Parts: sequence; structure tokens; C-alpha cells
Amino acid sequence: MADIPDEYVKVLGDKLGAIFHALRKDETRLSLKWNQYRALFAESQERIDLLNRVGRTFFFIIQEVLHDDVLMHIARLVDPENSGKNKENLSLLQLASVVKIHTPQISAEIESLVKQAKDKARFVEDWRHHRLAHTDLNLALGLRAKALPGIDLEQIEEFLRALRNVLRKILSHFWQIGDSFIVYADRDAEYLVEFIRQAVEAKDAAFTAVEIDPKERS
Repeated sequence: MADIPDEYVKVLGDKLGAIFHALRKDETRLSLKWNQYRALFAESQERIDLLNRVGRTFFFIIQEVLHDDVLMHIARLVDPENSGKNKENLSLLQLASVVKIHTPQISAEIESLVKQAKDKARFVEDWRHHRLAHTDLNLALGLRAKALPGIDLEQIEEFLRALRNVLRKILSHFWQIGDSFIVYADRDAEYLVEFIRQAVEAKDAAFTAVEIDPKERS
């Protein structure tokens, strides 16, 4: 617990301070992964075509891994506070449970905000149970009548907003401040795409130069 800011422990106490700090870090990690995914695969068809040109299989794997990891990350954040007898989970429901003991005056509002976040995460349930946490045999063999539901970008954005609303309530109550939740150093995917674009353009220019008849250059 050495990396927990002293202010969190001083104001929130050991357990709530630790949980709040861990959830803030979790929100940052989730946002970073989601921003990279959006930059690579949700910006434009032109960008997808560029990535397919230089590494179709590689970027297909990256897209699938990032997509599934984001969904599992969301699913973990809305886990129950306990799994089994002795296993506590880091989750929004765990936060609500500890707030109820530590700060009952805002417990009802935190529970409401957590319920909103859980509702926004409902879209990941089928994915978690049938593909991410387990591999549904009938689905894998093509025998399941109903395919997994599609997921659009706005569903994930809505969950992120709901998650941040929970954390903002803690910040506003104890410190009278909001938080912009700016994620720094999240333009790596943009830089990668730009380097790839420049490399492709340079390669195309080199091939064009070779193909020109020497007589046409004089």
C-alpha cells in the first residue's frame, strides 16, 4: 500500500483509500487501452486499409486482443464484491459496500451511480460467459442459435462516463473538486499510424521512381 497517496489514506481511511486509488488507476488503464483501440480501428476505413496493407494478420490479432481485454476489464469492474467465501474483488460494488460503512451520508448516491454503471455494462455479460471467461461449446461449433450481440463504440463510452461519475462523486464529496480524467501519453497509436503511413508513402515513391523509364527523366 506504499504507493497510495497519503491524502487518500488520511481522508478516506486505509481500506476506502486503497480501493478508491486502485479504481482510479483501473479507470486510467481502461481508458488508455480503449483510446488505443479507437485510434487504430475506429477512426476511419482508410486507416484500417492502411493497417491491413502492412500487417493484416498482426493487426487483426491486436484488434481482437484489445477488444476482448477491454470487455473483460469492464466486466471485472462490475463484479460482485466477493467471489466465494474469502475472495474480495476490486469492483465498483466493493467500493459501494465500503462507502456504506465509511461514509453512509453519500452511500445512497454512490449505490445509485454504481447501479447506473452496472446497467451500462450489461452488454458484456453474454460475451464474458460465452467467449471471454469461458468458451461456449455450442457457440464455438456453430450450434448456438443466437450469435453474441454486437457491441458499438458508444456502449463502451457510456460505461466509461458512468464509471467516472462514481469516482467524481468521491472526489467532490471529500475534496470539493471534480476531475477531468485526462489520460496522458495516449497518442502512441496515432504516432504508430503516422510512421506506418510515412513508410508506405516512401516505399510507394521509391517503387514509382524505379518504374519510370530513364528516357522520360531526361
